[in-house]
Amino acid sequence: MHDLLPQSEWNDHADQAPDLGILVRASGDEVVISVAGELDLVTAPAVLRQVQALACLPVEALTIDLAAVEFLDSSGLNMLNQVRLLAAERRLPFTLASVPPCAQRVLEVTEMDGLFSYR
Repeated sequence: MHDLLPQSEWNDHADQAPDLGILVRASGDEVVISVAGELDLVTAPAVLRQVQALACLPVEALTIDLAAVEFLDSSGLNMLNQVRLLAAERRLPFTLASVPPCAQRVLEVTEMDGLFSYR
């Protein structure tokens, strides 16, 4: 797996979303977007823009790694659902990886947990 963004750019979106870190990695035709910090009204649009840009590239699968997410609100959940719909539209397998308890709880309470694939 190699980084599409250098490690120094992990917090490249700090001017737009100071509580967010995004790291994009590619492994073959799969793209993994690791997100760190809070996924909320302020930060979710930056992640969605990154995914939309990547979905235009020749990728075969998309994963969002939530291991370092500390908070997820309805805006973050909406963003994950928009990514799921975009991936389905483009026929890209989409997976959530390393979902932390704070995010899993939101997915379960909203009964959206069954909409996603996990690893």
